[in-house]
Amino acid sequence: MKWIEELIGRIEWGTAGEWFGGLGAIVVSAFAMFLANKAGRIEEIRAADLRGAGVRIETRGPGTPWMESVVVTNGTAEAITDLRVEAPFQTPAGESETGVLVHRVLRPGDEWDGALPLNCEGFEALTFADSAGNRWKATRDGAPTRVSGPGLKRRRGRR
Repeated sequence: MKWIEELIGRIEWGTAGEWFGGLGAIVVSAFAMFLANKAGRIEEIRAADLRGAGVRIETRGPGTPWMESVVVTNGTAEAITDLRVEAPFQTPAGESETGVLVHRVLRPGDEWDGALPLNCEGFEALTFADSAGNRWKATRDGAPTRVSGPGLKRRRGRR
């Protein structure tokens, strides 16, 4: 044990200013890494929002419920997958039902024209996934919004 005491006695421990300077450098480095990580997540979110913004959805038809279709155009640089359109309609018996149209892959620049069911009131919701694993949802009233995926924080109380 004597050798430990001799070793500790030979080490020059420095002044309090040097210690505080070293500790400050460590704290500043950790904070810089935190900010860089946060900036990277923000860029991922912005990139995901741009992917969703490139998808255009419209309803086409001459104004009669017999000829309407939902048209999805992929204006992004990457494919979108698992497109699903939900469209409420009336059966001949007058009952309300929901029809579902599904399309697996829509490549960049392509357009998909999905015919809506007869007696349809327009589409209710369209969902799809982008190449980064984000899920998107659009209604008749607006552009696609991201509902799940990497970097998207969930609100408390929602599942």
